Amino acid sequence: MTRILTLFIVFSSLAYGQEIKYRFQTAFSLQTIVNAGTRSFEDVSKLENYNAVYEQEIYNIDYKNNTGSLGFNWKLGINWVVEKDYSLRQTFSVFGEMYQEQIDFELTAHYGEIVNSYPNSENVIVGYKGTAILNGLGYGAQTEFLYLYHLNQGWKVGGGLSLVSRFRNDVALKQENYVPNFQHLSYGHYWTKQAGISAHIEKATDRWIYFLNFNQAAATMKNFYSKGGKYFAQGEVLHPISHNMDFRFPFTIQFGAAVQFRKTRK
Repeated sequence: MTRILTLFIVFSSLAYGQEIKYRFQTAFSLQTIVNAGTRSFEDVSKLENYNAVYEQEIYNIDYKNNTGSLGFNWKLGINWVVEKDYSLRQTFSVFGEMYQEQIDFELTAHYGEIVNSYPNSENVIVGYKGTAILNGLGYGAQTEFLYLYHLNQGWKVGGGLSLVSRFRNDVALKQENYVPNFQHLSYGHYWTKQAGISAHIEKATDRWIYFLNFNQAAATMKNFYSKGGKYFAQGEVLHPISHNMDFRFPFTIQFGAAVQFRKTRK
């Protein structure tokens, strides 16, 4: 618990040339998670036949690009090192978001008998296309390590590394059309843990700091056999209608302000 509370303290900086340093900060920012240029998947199997037309179905799926969520981020952290020309900062943050994703899918193959005639099995043949909308509330947590170079008049620029965990759920909008693996799942059924690269710029004015932070997810910190949704069937790593977050690497933008406290004199 002590370690968690320590991590919960972010963003402390020193305006260039001042004798007084503000060691700790707490920050609030607006945040968007943008799935820009997301990949598509081919030959994704619907393994179980619950609510299926055929015993086994195979799909190509394509995610709509440049979808961004609307959210907020709250940070706490500490500057472990503050020198005249640079500082080393560790941050911890929690965030929430509202999102919507669109998935276009096409049935490319099917095997076995017809197990469900809804909506009309004659219409669900190879080449059948449809759209699913996934929306809801997501949440997560992030730890970040930054190296900041001090410029004149309170400006700082820098970058570093991050580790983020994100959670989402599926809500596919099914009307009269057939949507594979349609189900209403509660929050947190899909999660990923990813390492990323951060870029940061800020301007300090006495106790306040205004900042812009960018983060690009770069690698999923899970082995292949644990990727996918939390409740996928054993051996199933992709789901025709899901976020598949372990296989996609979003770009996150934060814009906000931090208040500094606990002065330290040199």
